[in-house]
Amino acid sequence: MEHRPTTEASETARETERRKRGRPVSVPSDERREMIIEAAESIFLEVGFAAANMDDIARRAGMSKRTVYELFGNKQALFDELLDLRRAGLPTSLDDTDAPDEELIDYLTKLTQHIMAPKQIALQRVVFAEHMRDPERSQNLFNEAEKRGRGILSRWMARQIAGGRIAVADPDQAADMLFGMTVGTIHFKKLLLGREEHLSADEIRQRIARAVAIFLKGAAA
Repeated sequence: MEHRPTTEASETARETERRKRGRPVSVPSDERREMIIEAAESIFLEVGFAAANMDDIARRAGMSKRTVYELFGNKQALFDELLDLRRAGLPTSLDDTDAPDEELIDYLTKLTQHIMAPKQIALQRVVFAEHMRDPERSQNLFNEAEKRGRGILSRWMARQIAGGRIAVADPDQAADMLFGMTVGTIHFKKLLLGREEHLSADEIRQRIARAVAIFLKGAAA
């Protein structure tokens, strides 16, 4: 029987190769966060916030539960970061110009297109369901949405009042009224009733333009 000597170097090389084959591919932290957030979003949309758990999120992301906790801490923090990312498309400012009607129309059109997107509606339903289950804990979610949406419109109203360009008593109330005139009804129907008016982008802008014209005429100083 022929004896085949095995050198220490060749054994080491084979062991190194075996370890490489069994070692998971390293994924950058940012990419892992994105994978976990996408997995979490799909589960939140399927079962809601309360029924979702970190084990299922980790499995769907192809990560260990330990990794998920290391990156996000807990389920609430993960959900909050998901909402922050999905709010990134919201318009963030409303400027003061010599054409306030066009500024309002542009702002409200962008806001409407963002909040009426199918995935946004689905996430809003998750937030609404969580609010019904635990109003106190979910209040911060509504506060953040208000700050980024109606808050911008309300502050714009306050500046127009201070500049003598419009005459309304309460900027918050005026912001609510204008939002209701432009998108409130169709948003309510789609969010809570599942009914959708099939409006094109041009039809949405035209609807908003008519409402803005009515509002500014009635609020003129």
